[in-house]
Amino acid sequence: MVRFQRALALLREHKHKEARDLLSLLLSENPSDPDILYNLGMLHTEMGEPDKAIEMLSRSLVPAETGANVQVALGYAWSVKGDLAAARLHTERALAAEPDNPHAHRNLAGILGKLGDYREAVAHMRKAYAALSDDPR
Repeated sequence: MVRFQRALALLREHKHKEARDLLSLLLSENPSDPDILYNLGMLHTEMGEPDKAIEMLSRSLVPAETGANVQVALGYAWSVKGDLAAARLHTERALAAEPDNPHAHRNLAGILGKLGDYREAVAHMRKAYAALSDDPR
């Protein structure tokens, strides 16, 4: 657990390579740990590696108790990859699981904007802003 906390600290410090190395080591020891898979998937997205991100995040979906945040992360990874249909699907799944998730609303607003559905994009962005008014994004 101490090493996982260290990996999270490295992520907060934006030390991506070091965090990736430590999370990869932890994953080799615990190949089905959803927290490791989730954080490693998010990190791969940040590092511009959406295919690896999608692989890790999809593996973290296996437990039934997986929440909306994994779907939000998967949607974002698919968006980075350029597949807006898959991005929308996963983001809408996140909202089905957690209708007030502000990150899902913010991301869906961006996806819908790229798809030209500005009215719906604005509606979702308003919901995100209501919950995350201090978030500069």
